[in-house]
Amino acid sequence: MRVRPFPFRTGRALAAAFTVSVSVACGGGGDGGGGGGVTPPVTRVPASVTFEGGTSASGTVGAALGTQIAVTVRTADNLPVPRTTVTFTASAGTVSSTTAQTDDNGRATAGTWTLGTTAGTQTLTAQAGSASAQYSATAAAGAAASLEIVTALPGSVRVGVPITPAPSVRARDQFNNIVNRPGTVITVVLQTGTAVLSGAEATTNAAGLATFSALTLAGAVSGGPRTLAFSAPGIPTIAASPILLEAGAAATLALQNVPTGARAGVVVAPGIVVRVVDQFDNPLTRPTPVTATIASGGGTLSGATATTDASGNAAFASLSIDGAVGTRSLRFAAEQVAVTTSSIILSAGDPSQLTVTSQPTIVENTLPFPAPVLVRITDRFGNGVGGASRTVAVAVSSGGGVLLGGAAQTDAVGVASFGSLRIVGSAGPRTLSFSTAGLSAANTAPIQLIAGPPRSMAFFQQPSGTIVAGVPFVTQPALQLADTSGNVVRQAGTLVRATLLDATGQLLNDVAETNANGLAIFEQLTFLPANAFPPLTMRLRFSSGADAFVVTGNMNIQPPQASAVRSVAYGATAQRLFVIDPGQTVGISAVARDLVGAALPAVPMVYHSASTTVATVRSTGAITGVGAGVPGSGPSAQGRRRSWTPCT
Repeated sequence: MRVRPFPFRTGRALAAAFTVSVSVACGGGGDGGGGGGVTPPVTRVPASVTFEGGTSASGTVGAALGTQIAVTVRTADNLPVPRTTVTFTASAGTVSSTTAQTDDNGRATAGTWTLGTTAGTQTLTAQAGSASAQYSATAAAGAAASLEIVTALPGSVRVGVPITPAPSVRARDQFNNIVNRPGTVITVVLQTGTAVLSGAEATTNAAGLATFSALTLAGAVSGGPRTLAFSAPGIPTIAASPILLEAGAAATLALQNVPTGARAGVVVAPGIVVRVVDQFDNPLTRPTPVTATIASGGGTLSGATATTDASGNAAFASLSIDGAVGTRSLRFAAEQVAVTTSSIILSAGDPSQLTVTSQPTIVENTLPFPAPVLVRITDRFGNGVGGASRTVAVAVSSGGGVLLGGAAQTDAVGVASFGSLRIVGSAGPRTLSFSTAGLSAANTAPIQLIAGPPRSMAFFQQPSGTIVAGVPFVTQPALQLADTSGNVVRQAGTLVRATLLDATGQLLNDVAETNANGLAIFEQLTFLPANAFPPLTMRLRFSSGADAFVVTGNMNIQPPQASAVRSVAYGATAQRLFVIDPGQTVGISAVARDLVGAALPAVPMVYHSASTTVATVRSTGAITGVGAGVPGSGPSAQGRRRSWTPCT
């Protein structure tokens, strides 16, 4: 037997060892014998690297994982690869061995992996030849070592009101990693200044954030800035920037200078002042709107808003109450708080205008108005303004004519009464204008002027220029009544009487009554001379009352015909005076006679009642009683020959 060395190469994939190959020649052979040679070993190539115990773990930053790092290297056919080098590379932290040699079972260890100081996922890579594997570790933050203010406190906060936005705080470990674990209790403390804290404790959530959503400071705002600090057990306290306290929400409104009375539309003086304070009696020095409204009594307000000043006072320097006189109460409100005044008596404001408060709509020409015209001095809301007496003048504004009655003086409540006004002029609408110094004039609504009492008369139709004695006028007169201004008096029932001026004798049918248009139309007016020789001319006077009359011109008179009726007398069957009851009827008869007194046969008779309210008479002479009468108010009869037809 011969032994010879077999050299081996050292390399990355082979261990620093050697293999002794022994060949045994059987059956002879020498140096040049025919025995076989030595066979080299088979090299195993790494195909996979596998971490023991899984590929992930959890730990704490800066701390070693609790398990040793070990891998197994195998070939493609799952055979262990012995004596091959494995390299370990960590993304963070350190491992005990960065390289290791596999044993006969293909296993290599890196020892302990100490994680890096940054929280999060860290990786460890094991490399054998071209094969590799990766191991990951989740590094959690360490113990809280400091506090961090995430949402800072505002520069000023309102007492009694939760701080907005709500401050928030979180912890960091020694490596400045956020400690994102729930359950850490953090407390707010007051380092400087005085105040009462509430909602001063919060617990971190899953993200490690503690939010103080109910943190409130209470108390007086005086005393300068306050400093708040946040602390947790075993962690250094962290102080926030100093904050100023300001008044909280409005809690109380205090009224000053509330009057017991005011004038409509006039600024209340001295002005009402509203002091606004919070629940701790701190005045609201920030600009806070205060609004006034009518609580009772109606009307509106002017200058109804004000803002608090540096002392918390809102002064209503231009507040006025507008509307009708009466009792009011006012409501003042700021934020969610309000206060109501006691009763304020509102009286009339400054004189602003004249107002016609009462007037007639129809008046008669020349006559005093049926009711006084009342004019009142009012403020701009229509309230009557009294005080010192003022002169109010009146004039015709439209329609023309003459106005009688003059000016009037206002009384204690500002009313001027015009009780003796009269208008003289033509019929038609009028407006009157009333004025006084310093105010705009006031006009009435249209006033209709109608005709006044009859004061004149005119012929609507002239009587005949030539008449025959004893014969009705061919043209019967018609007269129109008028007032003193010539306005037609459209009035029914007024009697107009005709009388003789220049002749002796009598007139038959000498009375006419006006109709609805004020016309008096005569029927069968007849002149009977006193003797057989009538005058050549005559004039007639037509009158109504004491004032209205008109006279005709000269009327020519023709003598009567011989057979003309000269007189009419009651017959033997009738009496001059008789008594009948209303509704009772009595018949009468009459006899016509000529100039010499002889009875004229076949003369038609016209019967006439002087007063139809006493009795009426028919063409047959039948009298019917109507009402009470006196002697002389009964019927009369007239007659003539020829074509004279009966009339009722």
